[in-house]
Amino acid sequence: MTHCYRHLSAEDRAAIMMMRATHPPRAIATHLGRAPSTVSREIARHTISPTKGYDAGLAGYRARLTRHRPRRRPKLHPDRELFEAVVYLLRKYWSPQQIARTMKLMSPDSRRQVSHEAIYNALYVMPRCSLKKELISCLRQGNGKRRPIPADPRPVQHPHAAT
Repeated sequence: MTHCYRHLSAEDRAAIMMMRATHPPRAIATHLGRAPSTVSREIARHTISPTKGYDAGLAGYRARLTRHRPRRRPKLHPDRELFEAVVYLLRKYWSPQQIARTMKLMSPDSRRQVSHEAIYNALYVMPRCSLKKELISCLRQGNGKRRPIPADPRPVQHPHAAT
């Protein structure tokens, strides 16, 4: 079953504003054919104060503003200086944990610090290219793919197994 997300329309927001005083969010969601979480999130995001309540026009305006707001670039973006330092240390066969620890010791400000998870994510999110292959081969394990961590690392004990 596939779902296609649709933004709330002006009519949807007007219905939320009109029904808000007399109906709970779940009933409004059922009327609009939306998920209850969508309606409650919309009300929570765009209710300015308890006295003014939810305003559909203002909510639409604020939604358009946030929709077009650019996202913050990650710390380890290929165009940043920090990425170059991480690549340099990976080519010297340092582990991401060593890099993260060293960066933390070298600079106390958080702009020059990076976690080992951020390093792994930056490597595995990169598009397929020779740099990605080279950097992954510099890792100790050299695996091209990350293995998921099992939920419970202990071996499963079956109740009817002989001990």
